[in-house]
Amino acid sequence: YGVYDKAARVSWSPFEIFERELTIKGSFAQTHCFDRALLYLESGRIKVDGIVTQEFALAEYGAALDALRNRQGIKSAIMAA
Repeated sequence: YGVYDKAARVSWSPFEIFERELTIKGSFAQTHCFDRALLYLESGRIKVDGIVTQEFALAEYGAALDALRNRQGIKSAIMAA
């Protein structure tokens, strides 16, 4: 997930946050929900047909990155076999 070290710090101008009306939000990976999400997927209660719009062979990873960069599709999958 790209989580930073606990000691990492950032520096922002409070005035710029005010002036630009910025909103700063944090998030937390809800790892305790993964099992439940998998059960929903397995049961068919959540329809996921069409989410993966492109599949690429591992050797075509360059084309997959190009498709991502050019926003060609919703979700691309690189297939290992």
